[in-house]
Amino acid sequence: VESVLKNVQELSISTNFCNQNSNKIIQGSIFRGTTKSNLLSNQKAFVIKEFSEKITKKSLLGSLSFDLKLVSLPSGELIMGSNNHPEESPEHIVNLKSFAISQYPITKEQYKIVTGQSPSYFKQKPLNPVETVNWFEATKFCEKMSELTGKRYRLPTEAEWEYACRAGNQTKYSFGNDEKYLNYYGWYNKNSGSSLSSVGLKKSNSWMLYDMHGGVWEWCADEWNTSYAAKPQKLIDNGNLPWASIKITKNTLMILRGGSWLSLASYCRSSSRHK
Repeated sequence: VESVLKNVQELSISTNFCNQNSNKIIQGSIFRGTTKSNLLSNQKAFVIKEFSEKITKKSLLGSLSFDLKLVSLPSGELIMGSNNHPEESPEHIVNLKSFAISQYPITKEQYKIVTGQSPSYFKQKPLNPVETVNWFEATKFCEKMSELTGKRYRLPTEAEWEYACRAGNQTKYSFGNDEKYLNYYGWYNKNSGSSLSSVGLKKSNSWMLYDMHGGVWEWCADEWNTSYAAKPQKLIDNGNLPWASIKITKNTLMILRGGSWLSLASYCRSSSRHK
């Protein structure tokens, strides 16, 4: 099973993680995590399933644990991108295998239990999504999650993230095209009060995933490309694979998705990309 986690990169940035030993995606405040789903790839019924995994960190001083809430998504097709924006074009159909993703962004509390560190700018509210975490730190969090559970957790690919965000819709946002309803689904520059809020306070999309629009930018496993024009066919055939170099350095630009509490509504669209 493979799992993906969602987490935050830097201030107001969120990333996704994936666990490859389970078909489940894990969502975190700095990132979202992904894992394989227990659904068979040839299952015809489109079943969305919520579940939890207990994560325990033991030490000489005792043990700390939390329940990671996940949503497993079945295999399917995604019409990825938007022809209305050069960096999001051309629209193309991507095939995805089943996976699981965290239902909420990774919180500061969860990040501290796993890593022993608390890097966030917003020091209060342990249920806030973690932020001020770079791509390498988000990836390291996934590796530590894998060590603790015996499953492979990772950041979601860009295609997995958009598939989860859209929740079967081809509109600008998971809830439709009218941005006035964004107030009910996410935190952005018009309703955040210039501050970050705890996860899960807004409505979920129709696949029971929270904070996909706004809140914190979320890291993906993919490297930044200026458009999808040169996307390799193997990544169109399998959206669970990242579009990235074998060796990623501190100078490599990585993909961010979802927008943040400081973003304009347009940056919170399902197809919006950032680096």
